[in-house]
Amino acid sequence: MQRISGLVVAAVLVSTVSGGPTASVGALMISHENSADATDDRGVIDVPALLNAARGAPPLICALAAQTVRGFGWGDWSDAPSTPLGSLSSVRSINADVNEFSTSDTELLLAGLASDDACVREISVRVLGRIRTDAVVTAFLSRLSAPSAPLREVAALGLGMVHNSRAVDPLVRSLRDPAPGVRANAAWALGRTDDGRALAPLLSLFRDDVEKVREASVIAVGKLDSSTAVS
Repeated sequence: MQRISGLVVAAVLVSTVSGGPTASVGALMISHENSADATDDRGVIDVPALLNAARGAPPLICALAAQTVRGFGWGDWSDAPSTPLGSLSSVRSINADVNEFSTSDTELLLAGLASDDACVREISVRVLGRIRTDAVVTAFLSRLSAPSAPLREVAALGLGMVHNSRAVDPLVRSLRDPAPGVRANAAWALGRTDDGRALAPLLSLFRDDVEKVREASVIAVGKLDSSTAVS
């Protein structure tokens, strides 16, 4: 089974070579190596230590670490167009299975969504996106209408990861959000829901003023695979 390792090892090496103090971001996310003798299939993440180590980390190191819990990639359609770290987060990595989290860890990750540190937001949403419980879905939905645009943006990103049917109507409303990153992420998320209700609202974004919103909506419509969109 794939474990949390991969490119995050590179993150540790790059940080070490560059003399930076943030190798712990990668090290905290490394679980046991692949082994036929392994008896525990779950990765090990110390959430409080991980988020503390993420704060202030160099963006490239954070991007590599974040990919170990993402399992998605915008370059091959499936990652969101507007993530906290921006284009650096497109670095690809392997999928990863993560362990179950305690209530306190989940709450800490949810609080991290509103952090003023992009690395903390990035890692928080990536980990939460793999938990996919009703509580996490509800938390993402509640943040989709937050006053803060970065928080709405990351909530739409998270809803795209959990791709829950409850998110369709709220995400459709978010297609009219004044923030381009929110509109783009909402479009991306709707493309992952495979729900026909999103088709007409997504088509309306083909003429959006912002390129990444247009791109996200076109790709999302393509994923919905509707013959009515051909014309």
